[in-house]
Amino acid sequence: MNFFLDENFPLQLQEDLQELGYNCEHVISEGKRGITDLKIVEYISNNNYIFFTNDDDFCNLISDTYIVLFLSRVPQELLIEERVRRWLNAVDDYFDNYSDDDYQIFVISSEGKLIPEQMNDF
Repeated sequence: MNFFLDENFPLQLQEDLQELGYNCEHVISEGKRGITDLKIVEYISNNNYIFFTNDDDFCNLISDTYIVLFLSRVPQELLIEERVRRWLNAVDDYFDNYSDDDYQIFVISSEGKLIPEQMNDF
């Protein structure tokens, strides 16, 4: 499975996902910082990525694609290790419970719970 991390996610999450055997790229490490949201959507769509972001704007941009989007609500003021733990738990939850479902958008709550959302909720 492939993951792509928006620029506001720590590189530690990329490293941990790679250690778990996932292909994971980061906006910063791929030299894509500052590119438009539409270019990011095009890139992740062409490469079949699950996309981690904090940006609600992407919810409207993916409607014509089949991109799976993880919209994080995990507080930035938490220690990186705690945020990464919550995000990794959400990844586990996705593969245990939702990977075969038709949901495109998943909110990762402040507590790290994965919540599937309907596209028209945004």
